[in-house]
Amino acid sequence: GTPGGAVTLADHGVVFASDLPAAKARVGLALGLAAGLSREELPRLFAPK
Repeated sequence: GTPGGAVTLADHGVVFASDLPAAKARVGLALGLAAGLSREELPRLFAPK
């Protein structure tokens, strides 16, 4: 892709939140961090089920 596209963002470690609205993704991220999830475990929260 182009600079700033999804591939570039993924290469920089962005965790994508699937189809969640931004507000719900922020709540999920906050809960995951509060639960002590590691950086490697966080994407699992947002994987489509």
